[in-house]
Amino acid sequence: MSKSVTFAEIGGHVRRNAHQSLAQLGHVLERLHTAVETPFDIGQEHAVKVGITLGLALYPNDGDTPDALLREADAAMYQAKARKATRRHWWSVNTKPLAEEDDDTQVRDAFGPWAAAMLRSAQASLEAVTSRFVQDWYANLSANPEASAILDLLSIEEMKRLKADQATHLRLLLAPDTPRAAIETRSQQIGRVHALVGVPVDLLIDFMEHYESLLRREWVDADFRWEEHHFRGEVLSARLNVDLRAQLRGHATVLTEVNAYLSRPLPDVSAADEWLDIVRAELATMATLPALAVVALLQPDTQGVFRLIHASGHRAPAFIYGLEQSQALPVLDPNSPYGRSHLSETWRAGQIGVAASLGTDACQTPWSDLLRRLGLRSKATIPLKDRQGRIEAVLLLIGTYPGQFAATWHRSLLETFQTRWTALWRERHPAQAFVLQQRDASSRRAALLSGGLQMWMQPVVDLRTGQLVKVEALARLHLPDGEVIEPSGFLPLLGERDLLWLFDEGLEQALAALKTWEAEGLKPDLSINLPPAKLLNSEVPEALQSILQQVSIAPARLTLEILETEAIYSDAQHVTLNQIATQGIKLALDDLGSGYSSLLRLSTLPIDTIKIDQGLVRNITADPQRRLPLIEALLGLGERLGLETVLEGLEDEALIEMAYHMGAGYGQGYGLARPMPAAQIPAWARTFRLDFNPNQLRTALGAMAYHLRYMSRLAPELSLALEACPLTDFFKRRGLHNTPLTHAHEALHAGRDVEDNSRVILEALAVLVRTESAARRTRAEHQSV
Repeated sequence: MSKSVTFAEIGGHVRRNAHQSLAQLGHVLERLHTAVETPFDIGQEHAVKVGITLGLALYPNDGDTPDALLREADAAMYQAKARKATRRHWWSVNTKPLAEEDDDTQVRDAFGPWAAAMLRSAQASLEAVTSRFVQDWYANLSANPEASAILDLLSIEEMKRLKADQATHLRLLLAPDTPRAAIETRSQQIGRVHALVGVPVDLLIDFMEHYESLLRREWVDADFRWEEHHFRGEVLSARLNVDLRAQLRGHATVLTEVNAYLSRPLPDVSAADEWLDIVRAELATMATLPALAVVALLQPDTQGVFRLIHASGHRAPAFIYGLEQSQALPVLDPNSPYGRSHLSETWRAGQIGVAASLGTDACQTPWSDLLRRLGLRSKATIPLKDRQGRIEAVLLLIGTYPGQFAATWHRSLLETFQTRWTALWRERHPAQAFVLQQRDASSRRAALLSGGLQMWMQPVVDLRTGQLVKVEALARLHLPDGEVIEPSGFLPLLGERDLLWLFDEGLEQALAALKTWEAEGLKPDLSINLPPAKLLNSEVPEALQSILQQVSIAPARLTLEILETEAIYSDAQHVTLNQIATQGIKLALDDLGSGYSSLLRLSTLPIDTIKIDQGLVRNITADPQRRLPLIEALLGLGERLGLETVLEGLEDEALIEMAYHMGAGYGQGYGLARPMPAAQIPAWARTFRLDFNPNQLRTALGAMAYHLRYMSRLAPELSLALEACPLTDFFKRRGLHNTPLTHAHEALHAGRDVEDNSRVILEALAVLVRTESAARRTRAEHQSV
């Protein structure tokens, strides 16, 4: 007993006066109660227990003289004795009975001074119960399939730490000085962890019920005094309920945050200039979800090595750097030690993969040190497929907790992620599906924006005269080591602002080249790709006019190309395009035939030129009977609308001849000229000659194009003499005599069964086209060897 406490016995009752706080008094009173009411032996196996009632008066709150304090203490004691049947405590403070609001609130508070005093005196008992409970609980969890699946992911040391942490947390709940806020904060975080590793809510409730039941049996029920028993039970329930409610809130917030991400509408790809910008933003948002340390989009390159498209997350930079430094990038080859990762298995199987414990998974051995160093514990891999069901990329998720993706609800979550990201993936332009290591990506982007941009030029030739009429300005990246990178190697790295800068810088370089060529007597027109986002700026028409005036270039010599697959989605963009056209600048619809909006754009935009997509031309020899009529239809559409038509992708003599006889006015492609530095254009223009004779067919594809166009445009003039027909000479030079093909040709010119004979001619020429194409491929392969 503290020396500052004074006791006096008056009328057989004990009264007390002390200069102490309520918290200190609670501790002293508990010790006093134990000392007085402890049963004592009076012999012959009989024990006696003495009861006690106490009245308290505090100086100077209840009085400042001994008489006043004694009166207040007497009143408090008799109040307590009068309520002996219903009271919960054996003492009363001042003259206010315990049932009154102020004192009752103070005493009943599970985190108040009286509760703290009681818990302080019981710490030894509580510690013993808690330690035994933790050991027994985890020993019995093996009977619970969900729980044992989670615990099996832990090492022996991790299991020891888990038990120790659990015991520490339970001690915190019943520690005398633990405030409510501390329990709420800690328990909510624990609830979040339980949700992430897959601990079900039922197990959390079961855990707390078992712990409370044990404490009631071995601590609460150990005291047979009704008021003490009742108070212990109230404090125990209140504190454990604060913990359980906080854990359940934390558990729920994880699901709430994940559902909030999934409920977001998909980004409007049609309203964005760059698909990669959306991917970056989506990955960054996803990386804010609970315990996701790395979120990455990957794709294997032509060598089967997984390359990064983009990554986000607080561990992403260190993870990527570690992979590159160790040269341990995952690969598709199953015979390689780097080809057995879940990333590779997901690509091969086409199914979502989960590595519940990276630390114990043998497939992760090549990366175990990196994963351990970064605290990465679990992984999920999600395949993304095109509309034909072919895998094209993998979404990688790495978490900081074991079992993070293994629970039943996690499986549903991963499938929902797959649905969302598959839809986003399918909105990309094919050119945006690229692979490039992040380190290379960063260095390339930096080089481009610091002087590495050079505009190369590809000639556009008039197929009727063989003259250079225009050049298309194409961006190239020159690296410090002299390597030249084509657009597919850097354009996908650029965001919307970068592309706007690229247009401005590229146009300036291209116009400067035009002025330089004029000094050499060369005056071709210029075309350059226009990013749609540029059209959102209403000042663009005036800015273009000003630039052209500064270099004294007529507006009609500039053509701005708009890709058919790029988004023109606002009225403001349409207004800007019309203003540009009004100034005399020409507009071209590029890659006609690669998308679905061509007819609408041709009817609503002031287009001057159409450029037919090279994709229609490149594989024409595989099915010329279908491709040629389609190309002819597009060329005819341009002609009827009074538009210039450019056929792209003319890579060899056969395609050039085909383009001419199909009626294309202009051609562009490697068969005419490859893109070249601007300084080389004058020399090329002086030496270039279009090497084909319009009146002499050289290739089967040219012959087929000639016949198709002859039948569709010159049918009324079938009286053309057989010997005057270019096909007759072509057949002779090919040694085709007395064949079904030549017989059909002769009958057609004689006017017999025109349609049937025309079909025979086309079918026979299609066979020759495929034969010639195969021969060209063989020669090309031999030359490459």
